[in-house]
Amino acid sequence: MEYNNIKELLKKYWAGETDLQEESTLKTYFTGADVHPSLKQYRALFTYFKTAGEDKALDSIDAAVMDHIQDKAVPKPSKVRSLPRMLQIAAAVLILMGAISVFWNSNESNGNKPPLASNESEEALKAYQEVKLALAMVSNKLDSGKKQALKGLSKTKTISILKK
Repeated sequence: MEYNNIKELLKKYWAGETDLQEESTLKTYFTGADVHPSLKQYRALFTYFKTAGEDKALDSIDAAVMDHIQDKAVPKPSKVRSLPRMLQIAAAVLILMGAISVFWNSNESNGNKPPLASNESEEALKAYQEVKLALAMVSNKLDSGKKQALKGLSKTKTISILKK
């Protein structure tokens, strides 16, 4: 009777219809001493399932993998490398030479210009005064707009979420 019962349980097992109690029955049967000769081929499978749950070597592998992952998760600080000292000095000298060249050329170009005629200087002064008045007017308009915006902003309610 036990042989037929085990055979039925095996059919259900391969169909995926067994519950945990029936699978436990199969494991205990196949790990026991008296297994029917026609069913001995399944013995290795069920003894593997029983011993795999008791295998501690896999736990140590899992721990090693997790340690490796955690070590890789922490980024190592990178080193900032500066330019070699001679390259820094060369760059400073080039910048200094460029500044001297610009200064020298601007002095030469200012010295070669003829002085402005009196008529031209009066027009330039009038244009300067008009630009100055226009900028003052724009500044006044911006100030009044800023005051209006602040007045409107003070009337709004403060949102409690933004205070946090």
